[in-house]
Amino acid sequence: MGKSMKIKTCRSRERHCGGGGLKLVQVGDDLVLTGKNKKKFYKKTKEYNCGACELTEFPDVSGIPKETKILDLGSNKITEIPDSISELTNLEELNLYDNEINKISPEIGKLTKLTKIKLTKNNLTSVPQEIWNLKNLQGLFLDHNKLTYLPPEIGNLTNLRKLAVGNNELVFLPPEIGNLKRLYVLDISENPKLKTIPVELNNLPRKPEFFWANNNKYEWLDDSTVEKYDKELGDYPHPMPNQKWASANNEEDFYKQSETVNSIFGDKLNRDVATKIFGYMDTSRQTQILHSGKTGGRKTRRRKSRKSSRKSKRRHR
Repeated sequence: MGKSMKIKTCRSRERHCGGGGLKLVQVGDDLVLTGKNKKKFYKKTKEYNCGACELTEFPDVSGIPKETKILDLGSNKITEIPDSISELTNLEELNLYDNEINKISPEIGKLTKLTKIKLTKNNLTSVPQEIWNLKNLQGLFLDHNKLTYLPPEIGNLTNLRKLAVGNNELVFLPPEIGNLKRLYVLDISENPKLKTIPVELNNLPRKPEFFWANNNKYEWLDDSTVEKYDKELGDYPHPMPNQKWASANNEEDFYKQSETVNSIFGDKLNRDVATKIFGYMDTSRQTQILHSGKTGGRKTRRRKSRKSSRKSKRRHR
């Protein structure tokens, strides 16, 4: 070959490596899986699997049969999914859980047959926009990463049945998550910066059979959300404040019904508008609205003396 070869036997269990006959071969800068049992293993399962093989980079796709349907490279130390992934056009499942991936090539969008992507336990802070165009996706596992947001385009994945985004750093969920009518598994738990849930989630035709939304830092939840998902929400402040919005200008102000310690907020005049406005505010603005002690309540307060009324008006200017 003209290049030195260093051979390392795959450390996976037998079921992962075709009876132990597969070997990981490094040829120069390329990693190729080979071995006498390769064809027998592949023909039987249609799966190319080298989990826990101590890979530090994505293998050379020229060594992977083009008709491969399942690619499993979990429990390695891969840091990037390269452009060459686009050559595996017959892939239906891509498993790269428990790696160190921090970058995914937009070329993944060409794998239109994908029904499942598992990227649990990596170092992702974002995913390419092209993933949200994979209309055949039924399972998307992005839990245990460092994601800070999900784009509105997630609503394009109308065939999605399983969505896991727990254990991230999500600040809010887009209202378009309500478009995922087929969801029966949903994990949004363990996001310490997540302060609310969009009311559009209540639009799902049925409650997800498996739903985890606990261990978040809720500061605002719609009353209908609390009614529908109370047990799944875990611990949250009681009573949970609900917004009352000024309908004329879609203002962000809310009016307290009382001055008691456990204030309860009135019903919102327009829940859909309220959720969208509130959901897209940055965290500081949400906190300011929720905790402001200066917002009005003119319509719910009892009449006061003229003197106190004047002070109140000045305070609201």
